[in-house]
Amino acid sequence: MCVGRRALLWLVLVALPLCSPHEGCIHSQKVLRRPVQNAQTYRRRRQGNDDFMPLRVAFDFHKVDSNGKGLEQQSYVKALITRAGVWLNSALKVRPVEGPLKFSRYGSGPQCGDMKEVPATYVDTGAYNADVLIFVLSDNAADGACASGTTLAYASHCRQDQWDRPTFGFIQMCPDRTRPKSTRADIDEDFHTALHEITHILGFSEALYPYFRDSGLRPRTPRCPHGLYNGEPLVRWKGNGEGQMGWCCAEWDEGQPPFRCEQDYQFAEVLISENVMTQLPARPRGDLEVHDGTRKILTTPTLLALARSHFACATLSGVELEDDG
Repeated sequence: MCVGRRALLWLVLVALPLCSPHEGCIHSQKVLRRPVQNAQTYRRRRQGNDDFMPLRVAFDFHKVDSNGKGLEQQSYVKALITRAGVWLNSALKVRPVEGPLKFSRYGSGPQCGDMKEVPATYVDTGAYNADVLIFVLSDNAADGACASGTTLAYASHCRQDQWDRPTFGFIQMCPDRTRPKSTRADIDEDFHTALHEITHILGFSEALYPYFRDSGLRPRTPRCPHGLYNGEPLVRWKGNGEGQMGWCCAEWDEGQPPFRCEQDYQFAEVLISENVMTQLPARPRGDLEVHDGTRKILTTPTLLALARSHFACATLSGVELEDDG
């Protein structure tokens, strides 16, 4: 994915820190961590960036249209999501998908998070003129994730291509929190919430950081079964029971980043290379707030160079995305 210099810094420093401690962001609870690969066809690579085109984000609104919440609420949610898609189209560039974007079956049937039944047309025919397709919902999900009254929305990717780029995802706009608003400030807050959640689908997610690649499409984090971490070979591990401490590769984990041996992959901490993300110790912030726990910061080379230039700080260690979600 190619991002304009100003757009990159705006996206990281402004668009992402949107969840306040009062609202809460539950992405880490809802993100789908087991990758499902879905090979796509892309335009052949050329020299330079001439083959990068504005990101085409397509949305499927049929679950919004049938949620029984009324035309006004349905139209409001669709307008928020569409506006976010327009913004992303103007900010991000990618190598475009050639032909249809297809959804692959996995397990018991085609589903994508809260989207329990993906329409067969996306499996059989695919979506044209799209680089990523997002299923939009606005209902009270069966697991009660919207019932707390504090969650505005949540989202996750559910398919990645052969180069680990997200291709399909879903966003749930909790209906009780995304009722039509009348003031510009309230509308903008809902829009930024939608934009925030969609960026999780596009790559700003702990479940996707291990899959970051460099401009030559080489993985930034070592993959199973090859590679070393801190000079030591990755441990080969079979099954989901107790294993050795450290980073492991399960028998079925070919080409995936390693995970903590003592836990099942679905829930374990997954290895993220230090040239993608690292951690800093907790420290006080301002006069009133103390940040508990370690802080995770992005350290990819282009982002780090932009941030150091923007803040005129040559020793900046990385960029912290946000403090909650």
